[in-house]
Amino acid sequence: MTSPRRDINATVGSAALSVAVVVTVVLLVSLLVHARSTGHDSVRGLGTSSSSAPATKSTPAPTPTPTSSAPSTQATTTDATDNSLSDLIGDAPSGGVSVSAVNLATGKHLSAGATHGMLEASVSKIALLEILLLERQDAGKLLTPNEDAQLTQMIEHSSNEAADEVFELAGGHATVVAEQRPLGLDTSITIYGPGNLWGLTTSSAAQQIVLLRNLVDDDSPLNDASREYALGLLKHVESDQRWGAPVAADKNSTYYVKNGWLAVDDDHDLWAVNTDGIITVGGHQVLISVMTQHGKTFSGGIAYVEKLVKALVAEVT
Repeated sequence: MTSPRRDINATVGSAALSVAVVVTVVLLVSLLVHARSTGHDSVRGLGTSSSSAPATKSTPAPTPTPTSSAPSTQATTTDATDNSLSDLIGDAPSGGVSVSAVNLATGKHLSAGATHGMLEASVSKIALLEILLLERQDAGKLLTPNEDAQLTQMIEHSSNEAADEVFELAGGHATVVAEQRPLGLDTSITIYGPGNLWGLTTSSAAQQIVLLRNLVDDDSPLNDASREYALGLLKHVESDQRWGAPVAADKNSTYYVKNGWLAVDDDHDLWAVNTDGIITVGGHQVLISVMTQHGKTFSGGIAYVEKLVKALVAEVT
């Protein structure tokens, strides 16, 4: 015999199930109607609209991974067209820009802006590299494994600690200053930083071109082996330091670059941003140096340097 309680429970359960089915159907119909009325707006809300502006960054975006080729996309200027070189230099504070370039294929060259007083920051590491190489070359000695390691860190990764070590390996302040003349530098223009403050050395872009010539000229004080070694380091700087001079290089061409940047305490933390490079433009090898100071930001300094690079290259090619 069936229990009355079970009959009641079965009836209640069936009724509840029927109500649940009806409610579910009503909800599904409501959702379908809503989806048809709203179109794709709900889908857009799950992603980023193609018209959205990219997030701003306080530092430059990383450049391509280390290769010997120029970036396939050129760095950034905010203007649709570049200004002339004279206009760009005129935009800087007094003594804020020094530029120099030479087209080795045609001999055409140009220097403009400040003729002295430009803070070198890490482009001074090119001189340290050449000084140590010249010392070992003159002594008829090969680089030791430690010297090779320190030079590699100093140039490819712009290590300041390695530069301090190279400075001492080269003989310290007095020796480093004396070794500038054999490299062709004018010590009345290139004034070395006090003590071991190599980054506070002041100079001009034209003086940096002297150092770049040492890496490519047959009558350089550096022999073939020393030049090849130095260029090998400059060809393999780490990827996030491949801005500046390469912006004007032929696509997929080999280039060599060393940049420098420093927020200067004695200049109210304004930025010195510099680039030295050996690039190929229209099949011609071009040496280029752009030095800037008194800039408000690092990223702004890079953008300004790259405008100057392109305007300067246009003058010599």
